[in-house]
Amino acid sequence: MKFFKAVLIGLFLSAAAHAIAQTETFDMMTFQPPAGWERNQFEDKIVLRKADGSCAIVIFRSRESSGSGETDFKNEWKERVAKQYNTTAEPKTPDVVPAEEGAGEVLISGATFETNSAKASALLFVYRTSKRAMSVLALNPNRCQAEFKDFSATLEFSKTR
Repeated sequence: MKFFKAVLIGLFLSAAAHAIAQTETFDMMTFQPPAGWERNQFEDKIVLRKADGSCAIVIFRSRESSGSGETDFKNEWKERVAKQYNTTAEPKTPDVVPAEEGAGEVLISGATFETNSAKASALLFVYRTSKRAMSVLALNPNRCQAEFKDFSATLEFSKTR
């Protein structure tokens, strides 16, 4: 009897852990949202927000790539950060990290700026293939470093688009 009880508890805990770490797919990306964060989905993006509002992650639907990583990054920064948060802050030259073999590249950079009389920071990841570019924006990632690090470790991009 004790054995069956232990097996049932083990199965329950395994199912609970799987439910908590549910992998989601959006456009050409899979990810696991941070546990306990609010999730809102729109036609063109998913917004993940820490319950206390201190930081957020925005996953944008992919768009056609310009064919240039630098141009894609500049366009995404202008549209996703500068326009949205009414800032002229310019990010440093993005770091370029090759994605998995044959899967494109990831460009990463960020900046600090003022919005609504408060300091904010943004870190933009632009994943691009020869045909598509997709962005993930971390707002105030310094306020939730552990969650953002765990989230970014779950990101996987499709090579097929």
